[in-house]
Amino acid sequence: MTRLLPITALLLSLGALSLPTLQADVVTYDVDFTTTVGGAPNPTGSFTYDTVAQQFDSFTVDVGSLDFDLKSSANSPYAFAGCLPSTDAAGVYSFLQSDGAGCQAGNRWSVFLEPGVGSSFSFGAPDTPNTGFAPIASANGGAPAGGGPVTFSQGVLSLDLVTPEPGTFVLSGGLLFFAFLFGRRRAAVRPSEL
Repeated sequence: MTRLLPITALLLSLGALSLPTLQADVVTYDVDFTTTVGGAPNPTGSFTYDTVAQQFDSFTVDVGSLDFDLKSSANSPYAFAGCLPSTDAAGVYSFLQSDGAGCQAGNRWSVFLEPGVGSSFSFGAPDTPNTGFAPIASANGGAPAGGGPVTFSQGVLSLDLVTPEPGTFVLSGGLLFFAFLFGRRRAAVRPSEL
């Protein structure tokens, strides 16, 4: 019985030490876009966010055949009148998760496509004092092919959590399993010492 106490203490210590690692370091979200105005193709997008480093590892949006990389802009957002909890990537992440709470309710996006010239994509919040759109992050893209009119679209966005990175869960669970297995095997090999 006295041999089980150190093993139990070891298992409890390993369990306590592994608790901080059970939280995922990197989370991945798909971004759902709903068009409310305009005729541009409906965007698709996703991002990964490192909850420990508090920065975006990637943030991409596709509109038709155009790709927009918002990583840099999301990590260094535009700051405007108290809408973001903080003017860094953590503030943007919090804004996106809260559906724009603290701003004028709701996350918004817009895309501007000018054939042969260029394109831009941004997301942000409604700017009630100016009854417009206040961007938080934006990126320029390539020029849409062909001729045709300038296209502008905007809408609302929401998030779907895809999955947290499983590495920390597997590592922590594996360590606890082997500690338990090692402790049981040791007890089984030396029954006279129990």
